[in-house]
Parts: sequence; C-alpha cells; structure tokens
Amino acid sequence: MAAHKAHDDSGSGGWHVADAPIDAGDLHALAALRRAVTAVDPVPSDLADRSRFAVAVEHMWAEVARIQRTPVGSPAGVRGDPPIGGETITFTMHTATVMVALDRSGRAGDRGRVRLDGWITPAGDHDVALRVPGETHQVVAIDGRFEFDGLTPGGLVQLVVTDANAPGGDPLLVTPAFQV
Repeated sequence: MAAHKAHDDSGSGGWHVADAPIDAGDLHALAALRRAVTAVDPVPSDLADRSRFAVAVEHMWAEVARIQRTPVGSPAGVRGDPPIGGETITFTMHTATVMVALDRSGRAGDRGRVRLDGWITPAGDHDVALRVPGETHQVVAIDGRFEFDGLTPGGLVQLVVTDANAPGGDPLLVTPAFQV
C-alpha cells in the first residue's frame, strides 16, 4: 500500500496511508476482498428482479377499485339510440370513481373494434394509462373525460389513473383487469 510521509504532530511518524493515491497493492487488496465477500455472501441471482418487484409493489399502494358491470339496454329518459352490444362498468374507490362505457357496435367508425369512453370523478385533469398485454396507451383526461378507440374485442385491459398535475405520483385508482 502506498503511503507518504508528511508533517504530523500526532506522534505517528508522519505516515498517512489514506492520503496516498490508489496503487497496484491497493487494487490487489480490493480484488482479494471482493473474492472473499463473493465466496461468503454472494449476490442473489434474482436480486434485480426482486428489487424491481418491490418497487412495483410500493407504487401499487393504491387499492384496486371495486367493479360493477351494467349491460346497456334502453335507458329511460335518454334520447338517441342506445349502444348495441354496449356495457358500462363503474370502478369505485375512496379516492376516485371511474365509469367506462364500452361500444362494441363499430358505429365509432372502426368495425370489429371496441371504443371505450370514460369519466372520472372528482373531475379534473388526469393521466390515464390503458394497459393491454405487451403495451400501454396514455391519454390525458381533461375535466375527467377520456377515450380509447380501436380496442380488440374480448381483450383484457386495465386502467391506471394518476393526477396530471403530479407526474410520477402514486396512482389515484387502479382497476382490476377487465374484458372489452
């Protein structure tokens, strides 16, 4: 280990090992220490995966919303044609409520696909992520209103709602996976 002599009134003879630059002897000692620690207490092979999972769980502090499905028929007092093959789903939590209407009729101009219209209360600007297997679509709900077009019928989706004014913040609402 490298050391140098410097003026010292402590009576140690002036040797200050910690003040010296790292040399080949230091590197050799560090390599031996690494081998010993690795042999006695190796890093678990799944540590990175477990760490990512722990962080994901921490971000999932928001409880999963309760779901209520309602087939759409001919609602009394509403003008216009009811959606054919439509359905409304309401997700409720203590922090927010999200209602989505699914239109499977193809009248939205995308035959064979599903349109999802949604409303969030309390109203405000929210980031809404629609998770589908293998990808995530993002929109901003202005005053609580959002939509997703061209969804695959029968596919599973999940919504995650966060406050648009607090990017990277914890979710206000996470829905269970549901079928469109």
